[in-house]
Amino acid sequence: MADEQGNRPFAVFPDREGLADFDHINPAYFRSLDRKMQHLADEGFVPLFETVRRDNCPAWKAYFDFNVSYARYVEYLIARYGVFNLIFSGIHLDWIPKNYSLTGDEFNAALTYHWKTYGPLPFGQPYTTLIDSSTFKVFGHGDHCPWLTMHTVGNKPRNHAIYASLEEIFRLSPPCPAANLEPYYTGWNHEINRPGGETPAVNSDRDNYFARAMMYGSVLSGGLAGHVHGTAAYDVTSTGEPAGWRPHIWDAREDGLDGWAFMMRTPERDFALLYFENKAVRPQLNGFSPGARYRWMWFDPRTGGWRDNVSVAADVKGALAAPAFPRGGAIRDWAAKVTRIP
Repeated sequence: MADEQGNRPFAVFPDREGLADFDHINPAYFRSLDRKMQHLADEGFVPLFETVRRDNCPAWKAYFDFNVSYARYVEYLIARYGVFNLIFSGIHLDWIPKNYSLTGDEFNAALTYHWKTYGPLPFGQPYTTLIDSSTFKVFGHGDHCPWLTMHTVGNKPRNHAIYASLEEIFRLSPPCPAANLEPYYTGWNHEINRPGGETPAVNSDRDNYFARAMMYGSVLSGGLAGHVHGTAAYDVTSTGEPAGWRPHIWDAREDGLDGWAFMMRTPERDFALLYFENKAVRPQLNGFSPGARYRWMWFDPRTGGWRDNVSVAADVKGALAAPAFPRGGAIRDWAAKVTRIP
């Protein structure tokens, strides 16, 4: 991708029909990137910093010693930008098609080679990749990918089905933070961005609800490292990617995202956070302390406002009946906080 001056990150062979010389960077491009990284730091942003997109790499491996060359490039980026507060992504692996990407094993081998040759990030910044489905499914965990210190999920599927991958990562040993980097995108009319086959109008209540539902669902399924709010506000389709309608940024604003409820609770059973999707039923919650009393407080995820708390009690089996939804009922989404009363 070119910068605002038309510079690209690598030199180009004059006699190779546009083939990048991946062993020689273009200094002008990185001088431009220096200014952007410094601006983000000055304004308090922590960027997700990626190396390259997966479709650059088949040619890279065909014409270069990929592990050595790619590791050297990764280390160049770390040497230049490793002082910044960032999340480092070793590859943008949003899709793994045969003709437009290397395999997960090939990328893992190159990033492991870098880790063994040069070591980890200098200040312990999180190291991950943007991924299709789950980094755990693609790369494994622990010694299988020693460079990886943060797991991610995303891109496909963009509905309830992704939450099982987050729960799987949440239970890994040793534990590792996880985030959903590509959930539902507001305003993006694309085949992979249609929960339950539905394409809401741009910036409609339903469009914004889908993004909000995936935010709460991802965090309460174990994605405690964060959640990305993605939009259609980019205007590029890369090699091998099916085209979808994308507005310019100045214009943008098991297969669905209705009916589910989520809960995350402490092992001591004294604190829980809940989220109820549109059309969720009023639940009975199990596994609380028998006979204990709890304070239930509703939260409106659209306004950010808390409602008055209600006192509820667990029965002799530890079951807790949720109070009635606030006005509007289950035709909209709600969140709640439950704390034990001493």
